[in-house]
Amino acid sequence: MGRFWQKLLVAVVILLIVSGFLAVIWWPVSAGLEGESTGAHFQFLPLISGTKCIPGPLIQPDDLDRDIAVEAGINNLRDGYNLPRFANSKKITQAALQHSNDMADNNFFSHAGSDGSGVGDRLEDACYDWQAYGEIIAAGYRTPDGVIAAWMDSPGHKAVILDPFLEEFGAGYAFNSSSKFKHYWTVDFGLPVNSALVASGDFHACSYHLVDEGGELWVSLYTRAACESP
Repeated sequence: MGRFWQKLLVAVVILLIVSGFLAVIWWPVSAGLEGESTGAHFQFLPLISGTKCIPGPLIQPDDLDRDIAVEAGINNLRDGYNLPRFANSKKITQAALQHSNDMADNNFFSHAGSDGSGVGDRLEDACYDWQAYGEIIAAGYRTPDGVIAAWMDSPGHKAVILDPFLEEFGAGYAFNSSSKFKHYWTVDFGLPVNSALVASGDFHACSYHLVDEGGELWVSLYTRAACESP
């Protein structure tokens, strides 16, 4: 056998030995990494949303002017207390409209929807990611000025309207002449999860029945403060 072929044979043998050695040390490591990668993927899967929220069809307001007037009135009040204005959230507005329509169409007055939903459920259905929320509802008053004045006369409602931590809101008004109270109002407030502020403390559910020369008012709210006598 010539020197060339001897050298080639030696090179092939060395290559096979080295390749076999690399296969022995590489395969377990590779298999282990593959398993850990798969495990890590499923381990973190619960932290990654598997489905995207799909909002329902847009709800058209019964009276857009009333909704805008309520929002403007609340922000004007906050101006007087040197508080930042609430930013309008279309998603929160959808949740508020949905609840006012639900109360008007199904002739009831409550924070709980006709399907048993709560405020947080309705905000989530509207694809609003919240870390805190508030809600005030009213029935019976005919005008934005009237319902805002009634809310501000109640310490609990006033506390929600002037809450320094909530950042966004949306108002919804609905009317049904065949229902008990005819006029239904909802204002939802939210603190989004991407806000630097972190919500703390519980909200209390309070309800009041008020009667004055302007009419009868049923109001309900979530507030940080404990419920007080109207």
